[in-house]
Order: sequence, then C-alpha cells, then structure tokens
Amino acid sequence: MRITNQSQLFNALQYLRSSQETLAAAEREAATGKRVTTVSDDPIGAAQLMRIDQGLRATEQYRRSSGAARTRLAVEDEVLTTLRDLVSQAKDLAIETSADSPTDPWRQAALDQVNLMIDQVIALGNTRVGDEYMFAGAETDAPPFLPDGTYVGDSNARQVEIQPGLLIDTNHTGDQLFGPAIQALQSLATELEFGTGASIQATVPSLAAAGIDLLASQAEVGLRQQELDWADRHLARQALTAQEQHDAIAVADPAESILRFMAAQTALEQAREVIARVMSMSLLDQM
Repeated sequence: MRITNQSQLFNALQYLRSSQETLAAAEREAATGKRVTTVSDDPIGAAQLMRIDQGLRATEQYRRSSGAARTRLAVEDEVLTTLRDLVSQAKDLAIETSADSPTDPWRQAALDQVNLMIDQVIALGNTRVGDEYMFAGAETDAPPFLPDGTYVGDSNARQVEIQPGLLIDTNHTGDQLFGPAIQALQSLATELEFGTGASIQATVPSLAAAGIDLLASQAEVGLRQQELDWADRHLARQALTAQEQHDAIAVADPAESILRFMAAQTALEQAREVIARVMSMSLLDQM
C-alpha cells in the first residue's frame, strides 16, 4: 500500500469514527428528547444549564419558605379573630355588670366566664404549628405561656427570606400579641371578684385598647399576606422564565432531531463507502 493510500485510509477511519459518534448522539437526542445530556454535547450550553438549574432550585426554596410563612400567617389571622372576639365579649360583660356586691349572682357568672376566657386566651397563646409553638419567639420547643398567663418565651419574631435579601416576619411574639389582652382580662376578673361596680366599669377602656391593638396586629398580618402574594407571583414568573430558558437549551425539537439523525446516518454510510474505495484501491496497488 502506498503512503498516500495509508493516509487516505487513516483519514477515512477518523471520519468513520466521527460519524459513528455523531450518529450515536443523534440517536440519544431522538430517544431522550434532550439536546444536552452531557457536558461534551455542548460545553457552553451545559454551563448555562447549571446556572439556570441553580437559580431554579433557589427559587423553589424561596417558594417553600413563602408557603411556610403563609401557613403561619393564616394561623395567626385565625387566632387573632378568636382573640378579638373574646376580648369584645369580656368588654360587653364589664359594661353590663354594675352590681356592687361581689356575691351578686350575675357577677359570679360573669367571673366564671372571664376566667374561662383567660384560659382560652392562654391556650391560644400556646398554639402550635407542627412541632413549634408559634408565639414563643425563637424558643419554639416549649409553651410560651404558663397556666397563670406569665410569658416565658422571647421577643424575637420568626422571619423567613422570600426573595434575595427580603425578610418577612411570620408572626408576632406572644408578649406583644397577648400581653395586653391577658392583663386586661385578669384586671376584669379581679374587679369582678373583689371590686365595685365602678371599678368593673373602669376596666372597659383597657379592654377596648387591647381590642384596638389586636385589630392593628391583624392588619399587619393582612399586609404581610399581601406581600407574600406579590412575592409568589414574582417567583412564579421568575421560575417560568428560567424554565423556558432551560428548555430552549436542553430540549430538542423533534423534527430537527429526526433531520440530524438522518443526516448522521447518511454521513456514516458515506464514511463506509470511502473506506471501501480506499481499501479497494489499496488492493489494486498490491496486485
């Protein structure tokens, strides 16, 4: 075999190997529907996909955090509604109770109701979400309120990050939320047990103030829920855009995949023909 034919054969074999690899890639693309399955398929595209996937994972984490915050805020909203109702009932009892004698049956019945309300408020203060005491601040593994209404949690509000650098409080702490209401209810209970009609009436302003504070806290919860709604919409748009970018790089067009597969088959057949011709010429040279 002449040197020229050896060179031609070598080049033909290289072409054949390249054609086989191209066909294998085309078959893989057609079978999986993915244009990029390994870094070697498209190094630049693979790097872009890695960055997009990292961004999608981060977005999903923010969305999970937002979902957890939404759950806590929804629970707090329900608690506040119940708490406001209890304080309002207590205020009505105070307004309606004017008897001076602590032994008055109406006062005794009102005292029993208020003591029951205090127990209910303390139970609300010890509300749990999952395994965590919601209103305990950072001390979530123990009840924040003792049976006598003493707050033993801390004043650190729980926060979650719902956007890069954007933190949101997921609840109020128990001392902030329940303290004024418990104090006002306990004052009313004391006056019902030992005070006069006038001293009972004197508890009405503190009960009214506690109700106003609770309403303001509930309004803050509503604003935080609106902020979460905005963040969720932003994250959804962000995820959709990133997924579209991902698919534009990674997902193969079926029609184009078929054309590439057919072209790769044709190229492989041509490579085999070239090798056959070179081998034939080499045999003639040797005769």
